Amino acid sequence: MKAPRIVAAVLVGSLGSGLAHAQAPVNPYSYTCGAYIAAQQGQERGPANAVLYWAIGYLQGRLPPLPTNQYTAETFGKGLQEVHVALIRFCPNIPNMVIAEFMNNLAGDVEKSATAQQ
Repeated sequence: MKAPRIVAAVLVGSLGSGLAHAQAPVNPYSYTCGAYIAAQQGQERGPANAVLYWAIGYLQGRLPPLPTNQYTAETFGKGLQEVHVALIRFCPNIPNMVIAEFMNNLAGDVEKSATAQQ
């Protein structure tokens, strides 16, 4: 009966040590457009990907239920691509802007556009 306890202790110990080496969470309120652009040129993509996923969630939570922001398994990839393209297109002009501010501005533009079309 000691073998399962030893295996469990080794497993728990290895999980704990793996957590110690994990990266700190990325903060979209301090991660800049410049950092996102730099990540496209070969740097660590993990933080940029985390910010991209945060951005999609932000839009989903901020915008009213419009057909264009209803993410399903089929459309989620398209939404990621659209936000990525927006970041790649505009971030070089505003490298010091944080991603949270960029997404707030983008969501505001989408809301104004939707209101104008009604």
